[in-house]
Amino acid sequence: AGRTHGQHAVPAPFGYKVAVWIDELIRHIERFQQAAPRLFIAMLGGGAGTYASLGKMGPPVQQGIGRILGFGSMTVPSRAIGDHLGENICLLGMLAATCGKIGREIYTLMKTEFAEVEEPVPPGTVGSSTMPQKRNPKLCQDIIAAAAEVRAMVPLALEAMMTEHEADRTTSLMMDAAEGRACVAMGDI
Repeated sequence: AGRTHGQHAVPAPFGYKVAVWIDELIRHIERFQQAAPRLFIAMLGGGAGTYASLGKMGPPVQQGIGRILGFGSMTVPSRAIGDHLGENICLLGMLAATCGKIGREIYTLMKTEFAEVEEPVPPGTVGSSTMPQKRNPKLCQDIIAAAAEVRAMVPLALEAMMTEHEADRTTSLMMDAAEGRACVAMGDI
């Protein structure tokens, strides 16, 4: 049964649900591809971003390092610029939201009252520690929880974009934490 507002609506094949998920995931791929030139950039402008220690050689050195790494080069190198890092975490948050939505849908459809789908139980394991006939939605629960963690990092990343002056360790620590936790959780998903 297709459902709208939590109630049975018209029939909808399960493949339709999957097609919707795939369509959304394809757009996420496109978003990351479009963001890649903004995300993967070399920044080597020195302590305050002014190339003070490299002088006129600063821009070519930064471009050379970027080239070696397969990155672009930051137009104005600055440790106060965080929009590219914030964008990455926002995109991860959107991807996590889609994955969480998929996990939640499967979790709901696994409920005894629905019994329309179920996760596989790997050979040699049981569906429940006390009731082996059950099929607990372990993967879905892991995905839903990790997706919530990724989404929770988005506000922290946006807050970390508000760097004071030319550098601020406070916001660097916040952005590093948001990126690290979001990337690890997304990898788990």
